[in-house]
Amino acid sequence: MQAGERRYIDGARAVEWSFGKSSNGNEQVIVTFATDEGRKSWYGSFTEAAVDFTLEALENCGWDGGSLKTLDGMGSVDVNLVIDCEEYEGKLRERIRFINKPRAARDPLPVDAISALESRLAGKLKERRAARVEEDFKDPFG
Repeated sequence: MQAGERRYIDGARAVEWSFGKSSNGNEQVIVTFATDEGRKSWYGSFTEAAVDFTLEALENCGWDGGSLKTLDGMGSVDVNLVIDCEEYEGKLRERIRFINKPRAARDPLPVDAISALESRLAGKLKERRAARVEEDFKDPFG
């Protein structure tokens, strides 16, 4: 990755968390996620500017919003991580920028609605299928 690039990791799960203070003395929470790529850590701050963002991130990890002492529910759900690559002290590093709930349709379509959609798009589907077949049979030398 290069500085300024963004990527996504689906299916991460919080496996460890602890509270501490940052190098400038602010309270923070450190959450470590298990991912297909190994473990990745995120630092959430409790400053006035960041507290709502941090609490929402913890809730997205399954925390029930009750006690910070117990963090009940934490790590009970998978999340999607948004990773940014940035330069820090002259070196590139990955940083978890956002912790999101898994993406899903807001209102999933039942099977009969998908059938109706397919019927409505039948002409378009046929047209695209024919174009793919035509492309497959083109002479690559001609």
